[in-house]
Amino acid sequence: MTMRVADNGSEPVTGAEASHRRRRPWVLVGLLAVATFVAGVMAWRAADSRLPEPGLASVEGSVTLLPAISLSDATEAQPVGVAVSGDRLYVADVRRGLVDVLTRDGSRVATIGAGFLKAPAYVAVGPVDGLVYVTDRGRDVVVVYSTTGERIRFLGPGGADPTSTVASSWKPLALGFAPDGTLYVTDASVRQQVVVFSPTGRRIGSLGAGIPAGRTGQELSFANGVAATDDAVLVADSNNGRIVVLDRQGGFVRELLTTGLPRGIAALPDGGFVMTDAALGVVRSYSAVGLQTGEAGLSGDTAGIFATPSGVAVSEDGRIFVGDTGNGRVDVLRMSAVGRRVVPVDGRTARPWAIAAAVLLAATVGAVALAVRLARRSVQIEAM
Repeated sequence: MTMRVADNGSEPVTGAEASHRRRRPWVLVGLLAVATFVAGVMAWRAADSRLPEPGLASVEGSVTLLPAISLSDATEAQPVGVAVSGDRLYVADVRRGLVDVLTRDGSRVATIGAGFLKAPAYVAVGPVDGLVYVTDRGRDVVVVYSTTGERIRFLGPGGADPTSTVASSWKPLALGFAPDGTLYVTDASVRQQVVVFSPTGRRIGSLGAGIPAGRTGQELSFANGVAATDDAVLVADSNNGRIVVLDRQGGFVRELLTTGLPRGIAALPDGGFVMTDAALGVVRSYSAVGLQTGEAGLSGDTAGIFATPSGVAVSEDGRIFVGDTGNGRVDVLRMSAVGRRVVPVDGRTARPWAIAAAVLLAATVGAVALAVRLARRSVQIEAM
């Protein structure tokens, strides 16, 4: 039997024992490498997985408001808000000063508000009374119409006459209904709040206090979209680049940061929502927990390629209607049940596994260095 002298000179070591000791560090290296690979796979799956949730499919069609109108024409269509109720589509045109009433395939039925509305921005249909509500940026008031175009009443914080020369106390922008008929209207005045009205049109409160300040330093900043479900109020906090989720009493629940300029927002039956991004020219869908489930559109001028998408509405059969302000039309998309790549909005889901992978990688590098050093020492001893 061949004997080897231990490097500390204390005990003799056999050749078999020395060979076993040389292998032990490399076993540790292998185990750490496997653990690092597993942690890396888990981080990737957490950050970019596939779930069978609704996503956005290809463009189904396009509803053109005013075909063949020159871009230099003063009467060019400029749709902002859209609403869908039954077989009717309502489109607020801020430039033409009216609301177009169309069938869902684009045939014009009537107009509402021509000659009175100055700058209609957003439109919604009451789920309880069936009336048409329009925010008029020119008069700073919410105008309520019948479906045949008869002016019913005005909504405002103090009930002021919209034809008065006295400055308005608010600047209504976006509006959206909860299923029970409660109306939420975003106020772009210095208050930057969401005003709440009962189903009968009585002001019952406001939301916004207690929301963490966004990137502008304000709690809300020109919120261009609001939608409500039985349990939550979703606010597209445009200038702060986020979606704010509140409970029905106005309590802050969470925020979902976005990369562009969120504008229109519409709730989905499964608790998720659809959002337009006016800066990036896209429409995105999200799950109820804030995971992105689909995306459609890039800036451009062909069908489904948006130029400043604004209002958005979802029909009962899952079609998405987008007010494409820059292109002067309404684009129609179809919801699908195909699995989509899901990316956490803030990336926090993947963070623990990413940290684990980084720590294990550092440990693996250290183990490799130790194994190489021990192997060299063993070779030196055998050469003695």
